[in-house]
Amino acid sequence: MTPTLATRLVGDALMFSNSGSIEAALSLEDSVKCPRMLEYKNLRLRAAGSRAALDFGSAVHAGLEARYKLSTDWLTPGQTDTVIQAAQDSLSKAQLPLDDHRSNPDYLTSLLRLYIATYPEEPFTVYQNNGPCVERAFAHPLGYITNHRHPNLPDPLLIIWSGRIDLIVQWADGTLSTVDHKTSSMGGDYYFTEYKNSYRDRE
Repeated sequence: MTPTLATRLVGDALMFSNSGSIEAALSLEDSVKCPRMLEYKNLRLRAAGSRAALDFGSAVHAGLEARYKLSTDWLTPGQTDTVIQAAQDSLSKAQLPLDDHRSNPDYLTSLLRLYIATYPEEPFTVYQNNGPCVERAFAHPLGYITNHRHPNLPDPLLIIWSGRIDLIVQWADGTLSTVDHKTSSMGGDYYFTEYKNSYRDRE
């Protein structure tokens, strides 16, 4: 079985993305976009929803990527326009259903303007390493697993976790940490508890 989507064989190593699921990658089953989708598809046997939420989230990420690559606080009107344009360019490629509220460019613009107004000045600086560390790719070996199921794949099989980090920031005391932006239509304690338990944010 050939790994697909977020899972791929590179040389003698199996690489899976942090946009997929560990469970799917290690079993070499269909990789999915998020743990919730894995739960619905493989455990609850329910069909996943449309890509509208994912595409809208990608557009927001494009805008925030542009914002933090500026590496400055208190954006000028021109800089704000640059951020919004990056997000709108991403949204225009998504082809969301016209009856979806997220397809309205004004909705995306108002959301980003609200974000910029709420966080005009950050308590951190964007970490610099050959440029601002925004949307930085990574690949980290996790170890080897025994492969008895797939004769066309190496045994043992090296597992490498790959993906992108939204933002690496540095605090006044020199400490580094990561920032992960999320868009969601669901809030409350349950959402944040589930998010903290995600493998993406375990220390």
